[in-house]
Amino acid sequence: MPLQSLKLHLASSIQRIEASPPKLGRAEDMVKTVRVLQDRYHNAGMTAGKNKDRIQQALRILREDGVTAVQSQIRYVCWGLNEPFDTGSLLQSSMFPTVLDGIESGFSQGTLTNSAWRGLLHSYFSYQAEEANEVENVNWQRLRSFLSRSLDALQRKSQRMPRWLLALLDNRNLLTDRPCQTYTDKLLSGDENWQRTLQDDLNIPEHSWFWREVILERVRGLCDQDDLTFVGYLHGVLATLEPHPLLVDDALCQLLPRYQRHSPDVHHEGLRDFAVQHWGTPNLFSKGRWGLVAPEVKSMVQAWLVRDDLKTFFEVLQEDQTADQRRFDFWLRYHKQMTFIRIALGRAPYHSPNPDFKELRDKRRDRVCYMYGGDARASAIIMKIGHVFFVEFSHTGSAAYGYANEDVGFPLNKAEIGFSSLKDKSRHLFWGTHQSNWEDKFSRELSGMGIYPDDDQGDASAIYRSTQAHRTAPPIFTAK
Repeated sequence: MPLQSLKLHLASSIQRIEASPPKLGRAEDMVKTVRVLQDRYHNAGMTAGKNKDRIQQALRILREDGVTAVQSQIRYVCWGLNEPFDTGSLLQSSMFPTVLDGIESGFSQGTLTNSAWRGLLHSYFSYQAEEANEVENVNWQRLRSFLSRSLDALQRKSQRMPRWLLALLDNRNLLTDRPCQTYTDKLLSGDENWQRTLQDDLNIPEHSWFWREVILERVRGLCDQDDLTFVGYLHGVLATLEPHPLLVDDALCQLLPRYQRHSPDVHHEGLRDFAVQHWGTPNLFSKGRWGLVAPEVKSMVQAWLVRDDLKTFFEVLQEDQTADQRRFDFWLRYHKQMTFIRIALGRAPYHSPNPDFKELRDKRRDRVCYMYGGDARASAIIMKIGHVFFVEFSHTGSAAYGYANEDVGFPLNKAEIGFSSLKDKSRHLFWGTHQSNWEDKFSRELSGMGIYPDDDQGDASAIYRSTQAHRTAPPIFTAK
């Protein structure tokens, strides 16, 4: 085409474009398209590496013929470290160190591809930590060490930098024994954008140990904060733990002692309810998980529950619907020593549709039982202090009873309890009515049994042991 004709043609084209400019696509759609193309390119090796049939074939050759025979298919072995191999996975096998030596040798010689290295990274994140035995855990740590040591060399030999490698280089902490410690501030603030970025760029599996470690690191990070920050973020951390019951034991073993160091006398309802929901009530019958924490930590939660139960009984369950402040105040003086407490509800409150009673029954499932016999509206509370079980009743005019630990005539952990068994004058160790200065009389009788108010403990335990050593039979105390 002559030059003049080309100029005319070009001018005509420009005029058409100016008259009707092209409509460009939306920027966000263009970004999405770029991401799709990047993923297709960068994940090509990943898709090939995760071919189940080839992985199984490579593992079979490895199992039957050894490391040397499988060198041409080592990429698939790298992707299959957590796949079935013999009786477990290759990571669980004593053969793994030899396989890893071969992989390291191939990497140093430049024969290990980026896809194979990424397969190792995928296996690293796919490791099932909660099901691992000691051999698998050691092998997994060896794998982590190799990935960490070889990361810079992988960067140098990569002609193009895929997104997953860029993300890993920016987050080297993922290959350490505290992979999420760097994100503590973000974890406490609730920022989850960085998690989504890692999930998208590194394709960390949903079942990975990493997501559980994120939650536990949030717990550890919170426990390292000052008291004000710790308490301020505690509710949020507890909410994060709700969907992850397998992490609760580890979390409570850190949160409960940390709170006990902070201010054990300050009742934290959220922590209390969460602990009881998962571990049950820490009374004298509790076993198992409460043994994971120190006795003083268990006692802290028990004291919170006791105070709450005393308040409920002497305010909500009184027969005349009037709070019995005097009795509440008296027993509250001993509440830190109560190792057992139970509310026995009469027929009326036990079956009442009243929301307050329903919440009481639901919230205190293992601290509430049904009391048959007696006045249908009456209830009772059983409290163990030292070696004595004390019983108080909700209805006006009833005396308080106390029974020696070895002479209790009623069940302590059954669903039902008889009213008459709680008022057994043939075996009571203590009996007293609430008349005149009854608090002083009760205090004297309790001190005679080696039981002193919480603030007056001092040498009370020594006094009690001395008293018991010289006592052949416990006297019967009657406070009138």
